[in-house]
Parts: sequence; C-alpha cells; structure tokens
Amino acid sequence: MSKFKVEKNCQTCEFNFNGICAGGDEKHKKYGHTIYDPTDSCNGWNESLEYFSEIEKNKPWYIEKPYRKGNANGKDAIELLEMDYRGEPIEVNIIELVERVYGLRTFELAEILNVTPGVIGNARYKGVPEKRKTEFSFVLKIPRHFFERVTTCDFQVIEKCHQEFMKEWKEDLPTIKRIAKRKEDNMFGIIEREEESL
Repeated sequence: MSKFKVEKNCQTCEFNFNGICAGGDEKHKKYGHTIYDPTDSCNGWNESLEYFSEIEKNKPWYIEKPYRKGNANGKDAIELLEMDYRGEPIEVNIIELVERVYGLRTFELAEILNVTPGVIGNARYKGVPEKRKTEFSFVLKIPRHFFERVTTCDFQVIEKCHQEFMKEWKEDLPTIKRIAKRKEDNMFGIIEREEESL
C-alpha cells in the first residue's frame, strides 16, 4: 500500500499568495518576497486550503479519526501522515481495525462476540474493558496484548488472525450477518417509531 507523502513547500503553503510569500521564518525571511522556486520550504509552512483538501482525501482511516481511543495520541494529521510515510508505528483503535480487516459491521461483531452493540461502541471509544479482553481474544483469534495496544506495524499480524478466524467462522458468517441485520433493523425501527410518536 503506497503511503501519502506530505509536501511541505511553497506550492502547498497557505502563505503563498499568487507567488508572493506572506509567511516565512527567521532563517528564510521570505515575507513579501517573490517565490521563484515552488519546491522551496521553510519552518513557517502551513497547509493551504487546497492542500488540506488533498490531505483529507488521501489520509488513511487510522488517521481519519484521531479522537477515538487508541488513535493518534494527540498528534495532528500532518505529523501522523509523516510518521506513516516513514513507517513508524501509529497506535490505532483495535475495534476499528477488526471491523476493517475482518469486514464486519458493529452489529455483526457484537453478534459474533455475544455482546450488545453498545458494548462494541464503548470499546471503540473507551478501549476494550479488561473483563472482555480474554473472550474477544479467543473468539477473534487475536493475541490478548493487541487489545492493550495495536499499531499500524501490526496490520499483517491481524490479517493472519483474520485468516485463522475465518477457518472457524466462514460457514456461520452469512447466518450471523442476517441475524445482525434483523437486530439492527429492529432497533432502528423502534427508534423511528418512538420519534414518530413524539
């Protein structure tokens, strides 16, 4: 999978006003000067609106939602993209990783793990509770320590775990998905009916 490289230069900088620098830094002192080389850069760089849109379009899912438990650790998208490009580990959310790699939606994962969708939601935002880690590990074939911390460098291991999981669950998955869909429809049907009655 190719990684997105952040290009910090005059061409992508918000302080480039039609080829005139409105930023710069102490070393370069470029403010008010003509930009002759759009690939030049300085410490005063900040992404332009156009480049921000490109970043938003290209950043991977594990950088997309940094506010969730296990995502980002307070770093901004630019820093995380640079780490990702260098191949440095980025902590990710184990629930989102499982849903992505295993191809499961929240209600389906809840059905497989024999918990409510609310438990999955809490685990997504707050982390998997201690009392659930052993069971989740056993069912999903994922070593328990990954429920403590998992990073982008562990993706291949989780993919192998998925292969082991499929050996046991492949035949049952269509039925589980039907049951999960029915429960999801019933839940949202009830919510819609309650809203209509208000």
